[in-house]
Amino acid sequence: MAAGMLEQPPPRAILRACLGGMLPLDDKSRIGHRVSAAYFARAVHDEELRTEAREGIPKLAAFFANLLRQAQDRGEIAADRDPDTEAMLLISLADGLTAYTLLDVQTPERAEELLDQHLGRLFTPADDSPERP
Repeated sequence: MAAGMLEQPPPRAILRACLGGMLPLDDKSRIGHRVSAAYFARAVHDEELRTEAREGIPKLAAFFANLLRQAQDRGEIAADRDPDTEAMLLISLADGLTAYTLLDVQTPERAEELLDQHLGRLFTPADDSPERP
C-alpha cells in the first residue's frame, strides 16, 4: 500500500455504519426522522416526491449490493445469497427499525442490537463442513 493511503474498511463495517446512520438513535436524528416521516406521508400522494424515492432507493440498494458482493468475494457471506435481495432487505430492516423506534415500540439500543444480530447472520459464510450423520 502506498504511503499515506488508508485501507478501506471491510464491507460489513461500511454497511453497519450506513445502516446505523439510518436509525433514529438520538434526539437530533429522531427529529430528522420525524421530518422524513412527514415527507414520506406527502410522497404517498405526490408523484414528484415518489419519483425521487423510486430513483434514490435503487441507488442506495445498488451501493449496498456492491458491498455485499465484495463481502462474498472475501468469503464473508455465503455465495448463495443474492446481494440485490439482501440489499433491499437491509434497507427494509432499517426502515422498520426506524418506524418502531420512533413509535417507542423499541429503544434505540434494541434497534442497534437487532441490526447487529441480522448482520451477524448475514455475514456468516455457508458451512462447508461435511454433513453430520
